[in-house]
Order: sequence, then C-alpha cells, then structure tokens
Amino acid sequence: MEGYDTLTTSFSYCEELCIYRKFSRLRHRSQMLLQAELMEKEEQLLSLITDDRESGDPKRKSFSMNFDALLKDQSELGCRQRKLMTEIIHVLKEYDEGLLRTRQIANLPPVRKPNLVVLEDDVLRNTPDRGLFFENTVESGTWIEEENEYDMTSLLDRDGGTDILTSWLTWVIMKPYHRLFGKQEVISDRFPRDWKPLHPIKLSRYKDEHIARLVTVLATVLAPILPTAGAFCLYFIHDELLRLCMIVLLSFLFSSAVAIVGMPRRIDSFIATASFSAVLIVFVSPNGN
Repeated sequence: MEGYDTLTTSFSYCEELCIYRKFSRLRHRSQMLLQAELMEKEEQLLSLITDDRESGDPKRKSFSMNFDALLKDQSELGCRQRKLMTEIIHVLKEYDEGLLRTRQIANLPPVRKPNLVVLEDDVLRNTPDRGLFFENTVESGTWIEEENEYDMTSLLDRDGGTDILTSWLTWVIMKPYHRLFGKQEVISDRFPRDWKPLHPIKLSRYKDEHIARLVTVLATVLAPILPTAGAFCLYFIHDELLRLCMIVLLSFLFSSAVAIVGMPRRIDSFIATASFSAVLIVFVSPNGN
C-alpha cells in the first residue's frame, strides 16, 4: 500500500495524526449563498401575500388566516404560493443544518504544530527521496502549506481540555527527552498485512500519563507551599504597608498558580483567591499577632 491508503491506515492507528482541513471559507460562502436564496424567496412570498391581501377575491384574502383554503386552492396564484413555500422549506432545512454544522466544526480543536510536523516528515514524506507521494500539486498543499494551518483541525485530539502546565511541560520536556532517550516505533508493523505500506513508518510516541502524573505531583506539592510560604514571609515583616503589598503579591501568585495548574471557572478562581487573601489578612491582623 502507498499514498492515501497508507495515510488512511496511519490515521486509524495514530489518532493524533487525524488532521483535516475545515474549509471554512467554502463553508461560509455556501451558507451565504443559501441565505441570499432565502432572502430572494422571502421577497417573492411577501409580494404574493400582498397581492392576495389587496385583491378583491374573498378566498384569496382568507389565505393568510386559513391555510387549509390555501392548500386546497387550485388556482394559478394558490399553486404558485404553495410551490414557493415548498421551495423555502427545502432551502431552509439545508440552511439550518449548514448553520448547525458550521457551529460544530468551528468548535473543533485547532491543529497542534508538532503533530502536523510529524505527519509531514514521517508519513507524507515516507519515500526514498523524502518527496511527497502526491501526484496532484493541489492535493499536496493540504497538509504542508503554512497558509492552511489556521484552517486545520486535529479531529481526535484530546488536548482541548489540557491545563497550561501540562501543555508547557509536554512542549519543554518532550523535545530534550526525545533527543536524548527517544526511540522510534515502527507502527506499520501493527498494520494488517493487506494494508502494510510500501515503506515502514516510524514514529516516536509517548504516553500522556507520564506528564499527567508529574503535573499531579507538582500540584500536590505546590498546594501547601503557597499558603505556608506566604505566612512565613509575613511573620518576619512588621511594616503594615509592606505587609499589605506582600499580601497583594502573594494573592496574585496564588491566582496565577491556580490558573496554570488547573482549569478553574472564573468564579471558582475568584472565590479561591479571595479566601486565600482573607486567610493572610487574618494572619497579620492584631488578633493574629
């Protein structure tokens, strides 16, 4: 197997490589076309409704209050209005579905640059001359053109709910670790025999659980250190103004730590920081002394 067949199998075995274009421009243009068509049909419908209302025919005047009469009317004007409404229903359904799909696709996670680099270097250029397997120049730009990067999504990427510390450690630690100790796994060995690629595919893959454990340890250690260190510093400061400045600084550090280590809601972060500041204020109050 080679080409798109190899790419298909790689996607099925490496979820982080399932990278696709969202075609945002085309989707929005299609949506605008349907919107323009609906606006045009709305104008036509309003014209027919006005003609019915201003006509001297009692039956036509009743169309706006009696849809049963409109549905049973066999005149040319009645048939035209029914046909127009049927067209509007079909276009409106397509428009609504497109609108909801656009919203869902817009919420897909953006592509991660390291995954895009791995896809290009280890899969798309998995040829003896390190050239792309595409024969069509337009298709070759799907994953390698930098201008398309904003329009790409990692379809099965689970990084959307990762906190800042985990993302930072993944980026900082993995590069030197891979350089010193990294090993490449021949993932194509796990492919079914009928789907094995022409050239072996080697990838370096690391489990996220290791980084997650490290973040858990750091968060566990950091949790008691911040309030304890804050109280320790305030104990040796006797100037009231300097104490207040220190409380402000410690509260800022605490709020930043909460945002980096976890993914709190704004209200949770506010309550936690306010509670932390209140504890420090009580500690430096006259009764606390």
